[in-house]
Amino acid sequence: MKRSMKYANILIHQSILLVFLLILTNACGVYSFTGASIPPEAKTISINDFPNNASLVEPTLSARLTNALRDRFSQQTNLDLVSRNGDLRVEGEITGYTVKPKAIQANEVAALNQLIITVKVRYTNTIDESKNYETSFSRF
Repeated sequence: MKRSMKYANILIHQSILLVFLLILTNACGVYSFTGASIPPEAKTISINDFPNNASLVEPTLSARLTNALRDRFSQQTNLDLVSRNGDLRVEGEITGYTVKPKAIQANEVAALNQLIITVKVRYTNTIDESKNYETSFSRF
């Protein structure tokens, strides 16, 4: 179980980074940091909870993913985090959480497991609605 938690932590960080980069690279504007841009009119962002709707549920994954996204935006942007109706909105859900054997030992026991998490994300830009999108990310 500890090994799957370690993989979950790594996957969460990778997923958060991917979501963060995709959202910011799809935005347009003058303000730029780390190669991504935020519309100068955007002052607030709201990040709703990401419920875990996967058939296999890790109890703390939802809260950890949501909090990590909120922390990332709070620390790396000038956007104010609001509970709802932000200029930029991020919401979604965890739709898949699977563990598959990656390497099998001689005694048919998994020596290494691969954790795959799928997250469905909806991004809404109230300033420029042409930048809105909905997509799923799956990483191991």
